[in-house]
Amino acid sequence: MTEMLGPYRINDIVCGDCLDVMAKLPDACVDMVVTSPPYFNLKSYACWETYEDYILDVCRWLHQLFRIVKAGRHVLWNCPEKLKYPPRESGLPERTYLPILSDTERCARLAGFLPERVIVWEKPNCNNQRMFGSYPYPPTIIVTPITEVVAHLRKPGKLVVNKEAKSRSKITKEDWVKWAVNVWRFSIAISNPHPAPFPAELPKRCVTFWSCKDDLIFDPFMGSGTTAIAADRLGRNFFGCDINAGYVKMALNRLEEDRQKRAQLEMNL
Repeated sequence: MTEMLGPYRINDIVCGDCLDVMAKLPDACVDMVVTSPPYFNLKSYACWETYEDYILDVCRWLHQLFRIVKAGRHVLWNCPEKLKYPPRESGLPERTYLPILSDTERCARLAGFLPERVIVWEKPNCNNQRMFGSYPYPPTIIVTPITEVVAHLRKPGKLVVNKEAKSRSKITKEDWVKWAVNVWRFSIAISNPHPAPFPAELPKRCVTFWSCKDDLIFDPFMGSGTTAIAADRLGRNFFGCDINAGYVKMALNRLEEDRQKRAQLEMNL
């Protein structure tokens, strides 16, 4: 029998607005969240009239996540630290930078989450430095961003973990030493057809560190399905949604292709 999550099936990706989908989920049903929400209006599929409207939605997303996440569990939220806001869009006479990370953490605290340390994701293949500002002279050099961040949020309360599942989720000493730091360095996803993918390594590390076998991993902005694939590979359950039907189809196709490849590799061993 297929295990259900409210009206939805576990280990599935559905099309819908995440607020509508989350509203139908039971309280405290999710073990962990790994996601990369829209970065305000950085991409064509993200449209808010003002930055304030965007932040209001961030608060709404986090309030719903707080309800459905179990006590003591974690939300890993990929975003830029700041986002350039050109004068033509901001209405200001000069460029400015939107404090997305700090505003997201403020919304998280209002929802009830406790912010943990921020993980800095350094992208070595993203250093396409531009000679902007007053180059080659000071004093108004503009630096090129080559990092994003992962806001680590924890829901307060007593953590309950299945001991048998925990014992099957042991992390190697090598991975612990390499990953248990607040700077992660790996390349961006260059073969993913989604316009704003994050690399498989990011959810892989998050899921490995902050969940156990058989846990349910939720991604409210599933996009091309990278979180679902990482969870599936690591023996976790998953559920997610995306408002774009084309991305849902892409995610389900990528998941099935990944499963077939893994099955073929096992047959060849």
